Amino acid sequence: PFVGLGLGVAKVKLDITSVAGVAVTYDESDTVFTYQVGAGLGYRVTPTMTVTLSYRYFATKDPEFDDGVDKIETEYATHNIMAGFVARF
Repeated sequence: PFVGLGLGVAKVKLDITSVAGVAVTYDESDTVFTYQVGAGLGYRVTPTMTVTLSYRYFATKDPEFDDGVDKIETEYATHNIMAGFVARF
């Protein structure tokens, strides 16, 4: 078994080219704090090969986009299930 934690920073970008079929130009970005937590299991198949199954939750502080006219607030988070192989040399 293993667990992991992480903190960081991400640049989140929002590009909108149309709203309800009407062409618009909205291209803004926000740099926000990020965090993640994960856990998983590994099973040693051979002395040099391990199979892993893990879960990770990744999220950011809520990005806000403001071009001086319109302000958009949003959320960003993901749930990831990953399978992998680890080869030792």
